[in-house]
Amino acid sequence: MSPYDPRLTIVASQAGVRVAHAFYVWSALKETGKAFHAGACAQFTALEVRHVEAILSALQEHDCLPEKTARSSSVRGTRLPEDWTIPDEWIEWTVGDRHWHPADVREEAEVFANFWHSKAGQQAVKLDWRKTWMNWVRNSRRPKGDYVPQTVKQTPAERASFLRRSISLYESMGREDETVEMKRELATLDDNILPFERKVG
Repeated sequence: MSPYDPRLTIVASQAGVRVAHAFYVWSALKETGKAFHAGACAQFTALEVRHVEAILSALQEHDCLPEKTARSSSVRGTRLPEDWTIPDEWIEWTVGDRHWHPADVREEAEVFANFWHSKAGQQAVKLDWRKTWMNWVRNSRRPKGDYVPQTVKQTPAERASFLRRSISLYESMGREDETVEMKRELATLDDNILPFERKVG
């Protein structure tokens, strides 16, 4: 791989680093093979270990690890376990990052699992499945939501505003049938929210 390989731009963007960093990690992998050490590489390049690991994950995801490294046990990934279920902390991260309702996160996780379980070959082997999930979520066509956890106490007016935005979002997605209960709740809130009347004089 040369420094001008277009895949490096994709890898660097996915890992959140510069192209030069991605190329250096690739070169270090090619040179050291099994002796590659993410911590030492991070120190030398003034990166954090998580950045080096993200580069490794992206290199593997795009099938551009150096040939001898791809066979090395020191950076060998795994397939997504057949009995995989999304961990609670992944759900919490997704709710925070994308504002999806937890039910939507679990629905997306089923799509994620089905995709990777049905994929064959080296491309279905990943170094870091959590980062693979994070990239999947950020690239998902599912629109960013407006979910507010129920632990947050809302006033009737805030709840009504939230419901209006949610109804609008669901309708824009062609999911009007899922807004029936929201509209019913909104109607009861609108009936109980008294308009503020300003006294004159």
